[in-house]
Formats: sequence, C-alpha cells, structure tokens
Amino acid sequence: MAYVLGVKLGKGAEAIPYAQRAVSAAPTSSGFRDTLGAVYLATGDYAKANSELQSALNLALNDSER
Repeated sequence: MAYVLGVKLGKGAEAIPYAQRAVSAAPTSSGFRDTLGAVYLATGDYAKANSELQSALNLALNDSER
C-alpha cells in the first residue's frame, strides 16, 4: 500500500507513516525497508532514502533479493 501510494500515485508524504509502521513491525524485513526507502526517494528526502535502501540491501537474505 505504501509503495503504490507514495511512488505510483505520487503521495509520498501520505505514504511515509504506513511504510514506517511496517518497518517498526518488522525492522529486519528488507522489503519493508526497501519500500520506505522508495517512498523517501519519491519525496526527495535523499539522505533518508539512501539510509533505508542501504539497510534493505544489507538485510537481504540472498542474491535474489538484492
């Protein structure tokens, strides 16, 4: 939901709380971190996007997730 809202529909500010809630519920999920990073990227917050996307990459369990 957060990805579609933030990236596809261009409503990044509205999507951030959903993505943050997902990361809070499962902080080791690379997919949730990737979504939060994409939403930050869509809002132009490049520093936060970089941090979350780097975390997603580090948490990825195998090469197919990278």
